[in-house]
Amino acid sequence: NHQQSKSLAFELLLDAALRSVGSPTLCVSALRNATDTRIARVFAQRCTPLHSEFVSCNRAGVRDPARRSRGWCGDCAKCRSIALSLAPHMSPAQVAGIIGVDLLDDESQMQGFADLMDPERKPFECVQTVEEARAAIGALTESPQWRDHAVVRGLARLAGPAPRETREPLGSHVPTAIRDAMEEFFS
Repeated sequence: NHQQSKSLAFELLLDAALRSVGSPTLCVSALRNATDTRIARVFAQRCTPLHSEFVSCNRAGVRDPARRSRGWCGDCAKCRSIALSLAPHMSPAQVAGIIGVDLLDDESQMQGFADLMDPERKPFECVQTVEEARAAIGALTESPQWRDHAVVRGLARLAGPAPRETREPLGSHVPTAIRDAMEEFFS
């Protein structure tokens, strides 16, 4: 289960299994306790050289090459979630430059974005939380560069406050150097 594999419990179990067979490999997820919102903010601000190389689209990774997109498909839950995560931290041109289209100004994307904000219809894919999606729409309704985009206008009623940032510790098995590097990177 992809979601379980992101948990501290799974990480500790895998780390123990690796050690039980004598593996020197350390199982550590340095981003496990970071929210999509936090990662998107840092990525937008501090990782600009990666923007043109970055792809996080479900259709770009399908096994069947005939069904695989060459990059961002611009029409899956993952593309929408990434656009919505990045938008509060970037301009419309920057987000469209990454994904290839301005999803938030495309009325045909309205239902897909609404699904991200509905606990009953939220896609199973690895996407931001309902609360994060609602907070992102809320932030965009306040932004002069985003508030007139079709999806932002159309879904403003679903806006919510930013979720309280609570971070579980990375775990005592995470080396101090990794823990310190992540704190510095995200500061």
